[in-house]
Amino acid sequence: MFGIYLNLFEGWLFVDSKIDYRDDYIVIFLTSQYRSLSDKYWVKSLSGLKNIIVLGSSKKFFAMIGNSAKFIACADFLEMAKIIASAKMFIGNPSLASAIAEGLKIPRIIELPQSPRNAYPIGRHGYTATGSIVEDRNLIECFISSKSNELLVFQNITHSKEIARFEAKNNLTKRVITNYCNLRDKLFPRGSKRREFVKKLKMLYRSEFR
Repeated sequence: MFGIYLNLFEGWLFVDSKIDYRDDYIVIFLTSQYRSLSDKYWVKSLSGLKNIIVLGSSKKFFAMIGNSAKFIACADFLEMAKIIASAKMFIGNPSLASAIAEGLKIPRIIELPQSPRNAYPIGRHGYTATGSIVEDRNLIECFISSKSNELLVFQNITHSKEIARFEAKNNLTKRVITNYCNLRDKLFPRGSKRREFVKKLKMLYRSEFR
């Protein structure tokens, strides 16, 4: 549009300086929206690990209090970017912080929203949360120990599972719509009862399949 080519598989965001902490640390930024996993899920996944920094609201810090966490309220977005750029890895859901981590291409695990499943990480070091505490803990430990070969295998498996889940859900939705259309045409060829039937089934579809 503006004559600018941006390779989303490589880093496209940079900061001049980083925050110098004594030890490697993990940054967490989880909002209350666009979630599919609970705070307790991440508390268990991170159990026993030290040097955890929680960005954002104080409420989120208290939700992660089961871990050895430090809460930081950033003065501005530049400070946030510096903290994320200096981290060993980032964990979060779709937000400004996750967009910063995506631009920096630091090792990151993104918790995708329940619906729609969007904001996938792109390129190197980008992974989606699996929904398995054991698998995500293994991935976290791979990150903090820098086992690149294991990460590559894990990424391929994770992406394959995510694609399989998406395709299964898509196929289920298609079958439901086909069955619904057949049943609608059979029971209510026309008239007000048909419209009421369609309305109820649409409400059911939204609650069960989205």
